Amino acid sequence: MVARRLQITFAGALRYGSDNFFIAELDGRILGGMWIAKWPACQARSLKGILSVILSAVRAAGGLAPLIRATKIYGGWKKHDHQKPHWHLMAIGIEPDFQGKGIGSQMMKLYCDIIDRNKLEAYRETDRHENVIFYERFGFKVVGEEIKIGVKNWFMLRPAKVVG
Repeated sequence: MVARRLQITFAGALRYGSDNFFIAELDGRILGGMWIAKWPACQARSLKGILSVILSAVRAAGGLAPLIRATKIYGGWKKHDHQKPHWHLMAIGIEPDFQGKGIGSQMMKLYCDIIDRNKLEAYRETDRHENVIFYERFGFKVVGEEIKIGVKNWFMLRPAKVVG
């Protein structure tokens, strides 16, 4: 079920037309994906893009009720979005059977390389503590927290490192 939701979510991102979408695959099977956006594109959405993401989200969440709950949590995230030039990690996920095998770390290394080459900060939000620990391994620091409908959310920044 989780793997199917992951595929649906990333299919929506691909339909949205992101130029900054990366996938991990093995023998033609998509194992995970990462979607990044450069500010202010991370906040801008076309009507077509919004509808595509909403339809994908309804399918990925398993119906309208879970989507409404997720929207309440993630809706609060936008007000925390970093308001100066940055790269935003919109989504990253690995199929459960392939988690813990270094695929997500390889994607994060690619993301950090892009950040550093562009000399921009990185921004990420999450509602899972294990993700906070994962992102901290790549230099992210918690810059804010908020409880939204009973769920703790963390807002994180990573400075660009000077590339020699």
